[in-house]
Amino acid sequence: IDLDFENFAFVDGTASWATTQVRFIAFMKALATSLHAQGKLLSLTTPPLFNPTSGKKGYWVYSWADLGSTIDRLRIMTYDYSYDSAGPIGPSPWVDEVASDAVEELGRANAPKIWLGIAAYGYDWRTASACTNPTASRKITRYPADAIRVYNEALAGTNGRTLIAGSYRWDTVTGEYTFA
Repeated sequence: IDLDFENFAFVDGTASWATTQVRFIAFMKALATSLHAQGKLLSLTTPPLFNPTSGKKGYWVYSWADLGSTIDRLRIMTYDYSYDSAGPIGPSPWVDEVASDAVEELGRANAPKIWLGIAAYGYDWRTASACTNPTASRKITRYPADAIRVYNEALAGTNGRTLIAGSYRWDTVTGEYTFA
């Protein structure tokens, strides 16, 4: 069973996390005991936690350290780094940092339980000049990664758009392709 309770992180707000965390840990431990007695696995999918001592924003409500020995898999959402404005989806340095923090939180013995959810898609972002409503979301569409190369070629010949020469490039810092 894979649990993906994203509302804790994205809807509830941090004011409820102290109470939610205690209840969530108790629920996960009870569920793991029941599932393991039936020979089943328990997987948890969460956004990045980050080590609380780092001072970085993270979703500590999921308490990886408390659940590391309880769950069989931790699936971390290492994507949508940029979601409100144009930018990398899962930049390599960030993914590496999230993975390192996960190993630190779960401990080396539990490191094999860590799975990374990686982006297999790209976004078509509107530029400010092309956006008729500047306050609207600039994210138009999400495309599968294998479609991006085909899409950029099609984009150049449709809707009066032109692919900017030389804009298709591999960003060595983020580890992602971009084009304009």
